[in-house]
Amino acid sequence: MADPLVCERLTAGYGRKPALIDAALGVGSGELVCLVGPNGAGKSTLIRAAAGLLRPFSGEVRLFGRPLSSWSRREMARRVAVVLQSGIVPPLFTVREIVEMGRAPFAGFWGDMRARDARIAEEALAAFGLDALADRRLGELSGGEAQRAVLARALAQEPELLLLDEPTVHLDIHREAAALAGIRELARRGAGVLVVLHDLNLASAFADRLALLQGGRILRAGPPLEVLGSEELLDAYERSVRVVGLPGQPERPIVLPDFRDPGPRYPGRPR
Repeated sequence: MADPLVCERLTAGYGRKPALIDAALGVGSGELVCLVGPNGAGKSTLIRAAAGLLRPFSGEVRLFGRPLSSWSRREMARRVAVVLQSGIVPPLFTVREIVEMGRAPFAGFWGDMRARDARIAEEALAAFGLDALADRRLGELSGGEAQRAVLARALAQEPELLLLDEPTVHLDIHREAAALAGIRELARRGAGVLVVLHDLNLASAFADRLALLQGGRILRAGPPLEVLGSEELLDAYERSVRVVGLPGQPERPIVLPDFRDPGPRYPGRPR
């Protein structure tokens, strides 16, 4: 079976200026891959190109073995869910209505909600702790509550591929962990997940693989320890971080800001 997402030699950008250069990346079924790197590294550009929202200058995106260009919007919506940073949230819709929109690709000719669709939407509400807010309008909610509603809509879509750009923005730490646990559970059920995170520690804790970008290029990809323990990471963040291994979980290190004098850093080695 073909991987949910394959990007080959992908170059994309805005106007004539490339923001992503010659990127090669795949996401397998049941895999959570996290894009990390400093601001302006090309992470959001990769997500937008993979979602078909940005036409690449060169290279190819394939979904489930087929070129992205061969997919209709409705066909893609049945298998792929996308959550972007700049998504417009209609303030007059209730949380339940927003989440039920995730079932729209599967609805009948008249958009009728079947019993199964309603059940899936209710399960998505519960997964993100939105039961008590289900009948509130989005315009009445905090940014974090509205973000949870958008994530629940994506979950209700039951995607086989989930593309997420900073999904934990506006969320406090326990909601961040809960949201990423829900996203990881979706991967464990067989979906491929590609997610942008700025928080390197969340990426280390939840991802199967990381892809580190800087200057529009993927510098390194692999398990969290391999990427976070690399010289490329130190270079990408101008050697302003240090990486520390945790007792009992060395494969998922944490990254701390380093305010000491600049100089060579040796990931995971105390100084």
